[in-house]
Amino acid sequence: MYQVRDIQKSKYLNFRLCDTPGLEEDQGLDSHEICYVLDGKVPDRYMFNPSLPFAEKQVDDKPNPRLADRIHVVAFVLDASTVYVMSEKVLEKIKALQLKMNLRGIPQVVILTKIDKISESLTDDVSKIFNVPVIKDCIDRVSQIIGLPRSHILPVKNYEQEAALDENINILALLAMQQILRFADDFLYNEFEHLCKEIEKQNRKWRIVLFCIALLILCVSSGVYHYM
Repeated sequence: MYQVRDIQKSKYLNFRLCDTPGLEEDQGLDSHEICYVLDGKVPDRYMFNPSLPFAEKQVDDKPNPRLADRIHVVAFVLDASTVYVMSEKVLEKIKALQLKMNLRGIPQVVILTKIDKISESLTDDVSKIFNVPVIKDCIDRVSQIIGLPRSHILPVKNYEQEAALDENINILALLAMQQILRFADDFLYNEFEHLCKEIEKQNRKWRIVLFCIALLILCVSSGVYHYM
C-alpha cells in the first residue's frame, strides 16, 4: 500500500494506492485470491509468492474489515504496445477477476501505458494524444476486449529518458488519477446509499417490534390480554 504526500502541507492525501503482482499465463492472482484483496483481508506488505498456493490462514486476519480497508476502484495496467498480442489465457484471467469485481460493484479502469511506443509523433510531445488515430484505435481495441467504456481507458506516457519533469506527461497522469478518484467516489456513494437503506430497514423492524411490545403492554394493563 502506498500513500501520496502533499509536500506543501506535509500530510498524506486522502487516498491510498495498492499494488498486486502482474498477470501472466501461468502466474499471478486468480479469481479466488483476488477476493481477499478486494475485501480488505490482506495485510499491508503481504508477500505474494507465484510459485506457492495462496495461504488463506496467513491473510484472513481481518474477519470484519472496514470500508476503508476495502478496494474502491481497480485499475488494470496494460502496455499499449502489447494490446494486439495479448494471449487469450491472460484475457480469460482478467475476465474472471472482473466477475468478482462486478459482484461487489467495484468500478474498473485501464491505465494504458507506453503510448509513445505505438506512435512516434508522441515521443517528444504528448499534448495531442487524443487526436492521434492510432491511439484512438488502441483505446477502441482495449475497450472491446476488456469490456469497459472508452471513458474508462486512460492513456498515459511513462517517464523513461526524461531528465526533468514534463508538464504534458504530468497532465496525462493527473487526468487519469482524477478519473480514478471519481469512480472511487461513485463506489463510496453507492455504498453509503446501501448502508442508509439497511439502517432504514433495521429501524423499520425495530419500530414494528416496539409497537408490538407497546400494544402487548397496553393489552395486559387493560386486562384485555388473557393468559392461557
